[in-house]
Amino acid sequence: MVRKTSFACLALATIFSVWATPTQAQEDREAILAKVQQFFDALADSDTTAGREAVLLDGQYFRLREEGDSLALSRTPHTEFLRSLAAGGNDFLERMWEPMVLQHGRMAVVWTPYDFHRAGEFSHCGVDVFNLIRTDAGWRIAGIMYTVEPTGCAPSPLGPPRGG
Repeated sequence: MVRKTSFACLALATIFSVWATPTQAQEDREAILAKVQQFFDALADSDTTAGREAVLLDGQYFRLREEGDSLALSRTPHTEFLRSLAAGGNDFLERMWEPMVLQHGRMAVVWTPYDFHRAGEFSHCGVDVFNLIRTDAGWRIAGIMYTVEPTGCAPSPLGPPRGG
């Protein structure tokens, strides 16, 4: 009986210690996801300052789209992404849910389903994969790979976009 009580007390103490003080891993996870959200916000707001703070300038992203039995693959440097933000006129909304974060030291990967809306209309869904590096200035997105799936998308658990 003493053993069971000791184990229960130890388990509760462990649970409460996790709730009471966030671990470094949880703080990193939140910072990593905040950086990805900053990227989405920069895209939605055509905000070059936020975009520049979200990415490594020498990084790039890859777009994968199935076209019949073949793969259409395009590569874009982050500098081109920033130029497109500076041009403005974008009316984009990208949303993620249930992100999986893997981290080891200064590197991290975020794998998440997403949906993408253009001018208030659904465009496509897919999976985003972000590779991040923790620099002296904080987490930065080094590379992105994403699928473009215009059909067969399950409804987003986030519901319709606000205003949509």
